[in-house]
Amino acid sequence: MSYPRFVRVLERWPVDRAKAGKDLGEAIRTVFARTYPQGSVTVVQEEKVVDRQVAALQRLVDNTHQTCHPLASPSTFTGLGLEQLRQITSVESMAAASEAAEIKPGFLEKLKLTFTRH
Repeated sequence: MSYPRFVRVLERWPVDRAKAGKDLGEAIRTVFARTYPQGSVTVVQEEKVVDRQVAALQRLVDNTHQTCHPLASPSTFTGLGLEQLRQITSVESMAAASEAAEIKPGFLEKLKLTFTRH
């Protein structure tokens, strides 16, 4: 049964409150709640599919592929470090960027406004 393995994955998978609504840990918990609505007594129809999903999540939690294939450099293609990327991709930063984009219309929006103001 995959229920106890799924619970162990959830125990090790943190929820990032800075990415509310866009966090993978939150999404996995939603899938878990849908898969096991009555908890451990739920009878899952597609047990093999759930087993494969739990195995994949377990590999992610254990950093299996990162351990097998370590990174040569701790930075990303952007040249930014992990903490900087976390700050940039937080919900607050993304919301601020969206607001800033709405304030200043781009070239195409300016062009549209120019020709539709008659």
